[in-house]
Amino acid sequence: MSQLKWPSILLLTCCAFLVAAENSLQALKRMASQEESELSVSADSFESLADNPNVLVLKGNVRLEYGPLTLTAAETSLNRETLDFAANGNVKVTMGKEEGSWSAPAMRGNLNARMLQFGP
Repeated sequence: MSQLKWPSILLLTCCAFLVAAENSLQALKRMASQEESELSVSADSFESLADNPNVLVLKGNVRLEYGPLTLTAAETSLNRETLDFAANGNVKVTMGKEEGSWSAPAMRGNLNARMLQFGP
């Protein structure tokens, strides 16, 4: 009888180890995806709003890069603190090489949360 218990205990121990390893891997993936990315901004012209200096208004050949996300547009307003944005004019967002890309006349969202809303 004791011979039957050891394989069962060993099997349960291995399963518990695999579950713990999978949970650790999932936690590491979540942490890696939440790491703060560096923001790169380029445009023909930049200006800050007088009533809110955290908001940049970018015009002409706008390009924002934030981690795997790249946004191009004719005009974009970007809150440097919250990373909320509103883009107009031939807007295109690309997420990495495998995730795909989306185009719309206008788009808004949040770079940090990687949330997009199509339309003005």
